[in-house]
Amino acid sequence: MKIFLSIHSLGTGGAERVITELANRWAQMGHDVKIITLQKHDENYALNKGISIINLGYDSNNKKTLFKAARLFRQIVKIEKPSFVLSFVYQQNLFTLISLLFLNTPIYISERCNPKSINKFFTVLRMTFYRRAKKLIVQTERVKKITQQTLLFNRIDVIPNPVKQLKSSHTERENIILNVGRFIPSKNQLELVEIFSKLNENNWTLVFVGDGFTKASVLGRVKSLHLENRVKFVANTSDVDYWYSKAKIFAYTSLSEGFPNVILESLASKLAVISYNFDYGADELIKSKHNGILVQMNDKRDFIEKLNIMIENDELRNELIKEADDIKSKYDISVIIKKWNELLNVK
Repeated sequence: MKIFLSIHSLGTGGAERVITELANRWAQMGHDVKIITLQKHDENYALNKGISIINLGYDSNNKKTLFKAARLFRQIVKIEKPSFVLSFVYQQNLFTLISLLFLNTPIYISERCNPKSINKFFTVLRMTFYRRAKKLIVQTERVKKITQQTLLFNRIDVIPNPVKQLKSSHTERENIILNVGRFIPSKNQLELVEIFSKLNENNWTLVFVGDGFTKASVLGRVKSLHLENRVKFVANTSDVDYWYSKAKIFAYTSLSEGFPNVILESLASKLAVISYNFDYGADELIKSKHNGILVQMNDKRDFIEKLNIMIENDELRNELIKEADDIKSKYDISVIIKKWNELLNVK
């Protein structure tokens, strides 16, 4: 089977990781896999040597190259005649659908973000062109429901992200509250610093793993609260598995997600998880007071109270992590790949 995967680039990110894992598994099964990228970017995930990458040469500084890229994509598909094209991320989905208009190649598309974050212009385009796709794949049931209502489109399936293979570091856990993610406004790390400053215990450390443009303001808030000795910043995300093994608690104050991979990874890493109940995905992974704690959005006082209880109660933390192995099994890559294979008829 000849399989084309379409994505903007192969930089860092959840969509890039999943499309790489799909490509690797299908290549291992003996299929001819090609990844079509709109724009050149450093590859951040290891790819099977048998996988071809075709870059369409789009230059964001020269909009004319978008039309050239679309023509090239169309020519390649007409010549290669793939069994299907699978596209990730809504902008790339639209590019793929428009580039391949009126060709007979089956096109499957997948959205990886909070649908409420998509503006009206792109919503109209999605309503217009998504009807040409065989199926739209989203990551949570709630996203499926709102997308059906918004786009008046019913050919939608749900396949969650697989949990990534975590390297276990046989290290003793410490009194660390962990947060992983890019420093952008929606991740809301600033609020977590303020919450941390109001905790009863002062023998815990807050560790941020990630980088981004709001990091400077978070650093400034740490200094203004005189927390420099209790808050640590780790920019190198390749160290994240070590911190999953080292911490006891994962705290997440994000305002919005498509699918919270870091919560999935934290649950699988046997961390006690506390998070705001944002849209979307938190409540599909966390059953509050069962395998984690969910806090109503923007209720900072309740977040402080619940986090204090979690810190002071070892028994509670141990109870919350009991389902870690079940989470790992449910979201294992082999289980998720099987769902994709069944949907796309890959054998």
